[in-house]
Amino acid sequence: MQNRVSQAVAQLPADVQQNGVQVRKRATNLLMGVSLYSPLGTLSPLFVSNYASTQVREALARLPGVGEVQMFGARDYSMRIWLRPDRMNALNITTDDVARALREQNVQGAAGQVGTPPVFNGQQQTLTINGIGRLSDAAGFGQIVVRSGDRGQLVRLSDVATIELGARSYSSGAQLNGKDSAYLGIYPTPTANALQVASAVRAELTRLHARFPADSHLGSEV
Repeated sequence: MQNRVSQAVAQLPADVQQNGVQVRKRATNLLMGVSLYSPLGTLSPLFVSNYASTQVREALARLPGVGEVQMFGARDYSMRIWLRPDRMNALNITTDDVARALREQNVQGAAGQVGTPPVFNGQQQTLTINGIGRLSDAAGFGQIVVRSGDRGQLVRLSDVATIELGARSYSSGAQLNGKDSAYLGIYPTPTANALQVASAVRAELTRLHARFPADSHLGSEV
C-alpha cells in the first residue's frame, strides 16, 4: 500500500504534495448521515460547523468500523484577509508583499533563553523567553508589518486590508428545515457490519448530545 501511495504522490503537482496526502480505508457507499443545526438561530453557522468538526466528527471517526466521517459544506475557522486594491496601489504594495509578511511574521518558533552558558563571569540568572507564536485574532494580524521605511514609517496589514474571522470557504453549505447546518456523512470500512456500525454511531451521538451547547440539535438520520 505504501509503495502505491508513493508512486501516486510522485505524479501529483507540487502544491498538492505540500498540502499533504491522506490515505483512508473506507467503503464507497454512504452508510448514514446526520445534521447538527441551531433551531432558534442563536448559534452561528460558523460555530455550529466547527463544533461539529471538533466535537462530533472526531468522536465518530474513532468508532470501530467507521472508515471516514466527511463533513459536507464544512466552514472551518479561518482568518479572512480582504485586500484593498486602492490602498495597496497608493502605497505601491503588491499581494506578494502581503504574502511574504504573513509567512515571515505568523510563525511558531522557539524563542530561546537568555543567560545560558557560555556566559560572562558573575552571570547569576537564566531567563526563558516565551514567544506569542502564531497569531489568533484579527487585531494581531492587523499589526503585521508589510513594509517599513528608513525613517521608521510602518505600513501594517490593517492599513491595506480588512481582516475578520470567518470561514475558510463559502463555496458550499448544508441546510435542514431551512436552517444552516453541518452535515456529517459516515462511511464504513469495507469489512464492517453496517448494522453494528450504525448502532454504535447512534449510541455515540446520544452520549455526545448531553454535552451539546444550548440551541443545538441533531437532525434526522439518512
